[in-house]
Amino acid sequence: MLARALRSRPWLVVPVVVLALLAGFPAAYGAFSGSTDGTATWGTAASFPTYPQHVAADGARFHHRSDETGAFRADSAAADSSGNNRPGVYGAPTDGPSTWYRFDDGSGTTAADSSGSVNPGTLANGPAWAGGHLGTGGLSFDGADDVATGAAGAVDTGSSFTVAAWVNPTTAGAHHAVLSQDGNAISGFFLKNDSSGRWEFTTYDTDDILAGRVRVQAPAQTLVNRWTHLAAVYNDPTGEIRLYVDGASVGRAWRGGDWSATGPLVVGAARWGAGTRTDHFAGQIDDVRAYRRALNDTEVAGLAAQPSTWWNFDPVSNTQPDHSGSGNPGSLQGTATFTAGGVTMSGDDHGVGVRPGAHTDRSFTVAASVLPTASTGVLAVASQPGAAASAFSLTSNAGAWQFGLTGADTSSPATAVATGTTPATANVTAHVAGVYSDEADEIRIYVDGRLEDVTTATADWDAPGPLNVGRLLSGGSYSGLFQGRINDLKVYPRALASDDVHDLANAPVARYDFEQDSTAVAYDGSGNGHTLTRPSGTTTWWPSAQRGGAMNFSTDGYLRSSGPVLDTSTSYSVSAWVYLTSNAAWNRTAVSQDGANTSAFTLRYNNWDSGNAWAFQLQPSDSTAGPSTAVSGAGSATMNRWTHLAGVYDDGADQIRLYVNGALAATAAATADFAATGSLNLGSSLYDGLRGDFWPGHLDGVAVYQEVLTAADVAALHGQAPVLRWDVNEGTGTNLGDRSGNNNNGTMANGATWAAGRDSNAVSFDGVDDQVTTVAAPVRTDTGFSVSLWAYPASTSATRIAASQNGTYGYAYALGIAGGKWVFSMSAGDSSSPTVISATSAATPVVSTWTHLTAVYDDTEDRIRLYVNGVLDGGNTVTTDWHAAGPMVLGWARAAGASTHRFQGRVDEVYAFRRPLNDIEAGALSGLYATRPLPHRPHTPGMTARFTGALQGAQQGQQGSTAVAFNGFGNAYNPVASTNPAPFTVEAWFRTAAKAGGAIFGFSVNPAGTGGQRDRLLYVDSGGRITLGVYPGIARTIRSPGAYTDGAWHHVAASVGPAGMKLHVDGALVVSDPAVTAAENFTGYWRWGGADLGGWPDRPASDYFVGALDEVAVYPTQLTDQQVARHHAANH
Repeated sequence: MLARALRSRPWLVVPVVVLALLAGFPAAYGAFSGSTDGTATWGTAASFPTYPQHVAADGARFHHRSDETGAFRADSAAADSSGNNRPGVYGAPTDGPSTWYRFDDGSGTTAADSSGSVNPGTLANGPAWAGGHLGTGGLSFDGADDVATGAAGAVDTGSSFTVAAWVNPTTAGAHHAVLSQDGNAISGFFLKNDSSGRWEFTTYDTDDILAGRVRVQAPAQTLVNRWTHLAAVYNDPTGEIRLYVDGASVGRAWRGGDWSATGPLVVGAARWGAGTRTDHFAGQIDDVRAYRRALNDTEVAGLAAQPSTWWNFDPVSNTQPDHSGSGNPGSLQGTATFTAGGVTMSGDDHGVGVRPGAHTDRSFTVAASVLPTASTGVLAVASQPGAAASAFSLTSNAGAWQFGLTGADTSSPATAVATGTTPATANVTAHVAGVYSDEADEIRIYVDGRLEDVTTATADWDAPGPLNVGRLLSGGSYSGLFQGRINDLKVYPRALASDDVHDLANAPVARYDFEQDSTAVAYDGSGNGHTLTRPSGTTTWWPSAQRGGAMNFSTDGYLRSSGPVLDTSTSYSVSAWVYLTSNAAWNRTAVSQDGANTSAFTLRYNNWDSGNAWAFQLQPSDSTAGPSTAVSGAGSATMNRWTHLAGVYDDGADQIRLYVNGALAATAAATADFAATGSLNLGSSLYDGLRGDFWPGHLDGVAVYQEVLTAADVAALHGQAPVLRWDVNEGTGTNLGDRSGNNNNGTMANGATWAAGRDSNAVSFDGVDDQVTTVAAPVRTDTGFSVSLWAYPASTSATRIAASQNGTYGYAYALGIAGGKWVFSMSAGDSSSPTVISATSAATPVVSTWTHLTAVYDDTEDRIRLYVNGVLDGGNTVTTDWHAAGPMVLGWARAAGASTHRFQGRVDEVYAFRRPLNDIEAGALSGLYATRPLPHRPHTPGMTARFTGALQGAQQGQQGSTAVAFNGFGNAYNPVASTNPAPFTVEAWFRTAAKAGGAIFGFSVNPAGTGGQRDRLLYVDSGGRITLGVYPGIARTIRSPGAYTDGAWHHVAASVGPAGMKLHVDGALVVSDPAVTAAENFTGYWRWGGADLGGWPDRPASDYFVGALDEVAVYPTQLTDQQVARHHAANH
């Protein structure tokens, strides 16, 4: 109730006076009640219309109230409250960040919030703008008093949340907080470096320094002067907290209680004891994100794996959105055209970003799918310029793929060039990637996922120019204009490993690695969002499998997607690691995809005829008739052993192929197919309308591809797994079982005994003659390989070799102790006195302590690497190798023809790989990280639902209203077409504080993209003012006199009709043009949150809106001034 004192004499006669409201409200909506003491009180009548009632009464064609819950998928609906049943569609996921500081501002004391939720950060005590890791900048903290504080809290610490950031610490010897959120006495959470020099995520049960503490600490020491990605997750329903380092889980714990810290998000410090600011960070912080939900493992990995620029060249417009979310859109110049396969250039066009794609004086990767139409001259795919030269160039040069790195920004710089061996052939598509490793001082070029050349590159420089596509800068002028098609251009701010480049070139549509510790859900590790759920039956998570976790299936349990994942009417491939626990009669399906009646394909165990084999079957139609089946040899299927299966449908060759453990096992003709529109299934299939053939056993590493995998591709998939895996858990007998599926078991001899292991059991060696040997050599020692184990030394004196692989006179490699350090040694030949090269650790072996060792030989780089407890601790160059054909041995190595260097202590969990592991994989084996390929199509939400909305009128009970925040990446649209909507009014509440601006409304011939005809544009322009533009034969605009980027909610209504062109803000008419009564005549779709603003005046930095939108409505009439005023005033 609003009391108002009336400055007049008391009312003596009239007890009640009813006054009509101004601003057009009917008198019946409310009244002043007078009293004899000279005051009057405004009373709200029960009939006072709410805001939605006003919108409905005035005939909105659709009205989206923005009250939806955040959704992972981009095709979620925006409910229509108009009564006309015209729901809208969100064009990007709506489960994005609640606060996002990119720290690309570069000046001032305010950090913009790119989430759209308008939570800007305020810099205090002097944090400095710096180079950063992503985008154009970061924030540097002095470790003394620097801090950045949000305007409000970013998360509810009493509910599920996630916080993440890139960090580059300059010191690690004290408490240094990266992120926190203030309570009254202490922070609601601490993501920090602990005084022990380890990353840590800590929470307290209450807002008290004496409250119970729960923390997760990384097992490895914090690396200083190195960029590291950190993420902390709290999952409220389970009470679990998780810590991630570089995208991989390093630990988890469970809270006893939680509470809501209502203060602001804090960057670079924390609160401890009566509100004291403490734990100031020393170093750089970049790309801070907060989410009001618990991200899963795949999503966190996606944050760490995020490209710094990603242009997928969808056929939309000459402005290419940056799908990395890093804010680097590209503008295409010239006559570029679009097809479904990318952007086509004809030698007179190019594209330019708004900023660099990467810091070129650090490690980075650039990759694209390319189809040149010529094979002569230089055709530039991508480059990044300075003043006189491009720092890098990815090109086709006289028919050869090349990646070049210049040493300086001069007209004729020294240039390192890596040249591919696969020719750049006209009209042939290739995936080409260039990698610069600053640490290794080398550049690498990959073609179709294969490493083809490595060249030393010792000089670099940071090119400040924007990312270019289709040209390069040389000698101060641009040249190399591309001819052909370019698609899916990605730049990463790191050197991708060979496996990651292979996955990038052969990216699966969906991948399931089962690392999430869930019995009923499997998340899609590709980043495409094809989550699987269990509709019925029993499935259980299996913690130790072929690669990390697995899913165990029994009886009638299976997992399925919400819709089709593969287009089964064209080529595709399916792969999986399978572990069969029963060979009972009939068939058992590992992977399938449903039609309406029958699965389009099944990858399975085939035993309906007692064949005991593996099979890949394709149905030509949605019936049970005439399948094509490729079956391995009878009796070839083995129980209780991991087996890799791959099924390939080659539509062009009319053939299906079955691969078993990387080798072609069977083929069959397949001349027909059909598009199965049902779910992808793991553990079952559909036959004649009935669900059955349930899988008995485990599944791991399932992936599906919308392409034909070659024999080399399948072999590479199989080769990612260990070729030898001894878990050493038997505890009895003399046999160590090989769980890799290769049956390369170990035999204990000479008195080797069982002892307590790191988890279960281990083998103990007496240092005299004990040994364990394999049946056959697990790796070739003249090419890339890796060996890992846990060692528990009882003595560190002399040379003690835990594992080796030997020839006649000496070892090819030896892993163990020498000179009081851990060593990985390789010899130059099988002789009595060979040259030996060693990688020696800085760490000193500790007696009676478990230590994890990983030895890696990278033949392509001529390097050996030694990892201690998951961290690289030694390396060296090896230029000569040879193959030792003898078995792998635990307990000694051969020297001068004798068995010597006897190990004393215990050994556990022995693995061998026929490839060099990368840093993450080596860390995974030690338990430092959870092993998982990085997602190369990461989930990049463009919006965030469930923010506090514009309608907070207490007298109408509207406090539950919510809004959707737009972060400059996605938009929403109404999928029902309209023909020449005239007259019209568009109306919304908006809130922004961003410099980027962006479109609030638009009308476009393309509903989801931004290309083609567009008109009826309402946008926050480059000056923060509101512009309305239409094109009735000539561009006509009106622009508000004032700016509206103050972070507050504002009501806007824009119309064109008989009364002219009108713009209302906050209920008042601010500008009009009575001469403009029409707009461009075409059939299109209404959209909000993004539109192509190219060619329109005062174009903002981003065509996509950065801010929050609520109560979006479109009318087929021109609202009057009185109606607009009523709508604005209805938020009472």
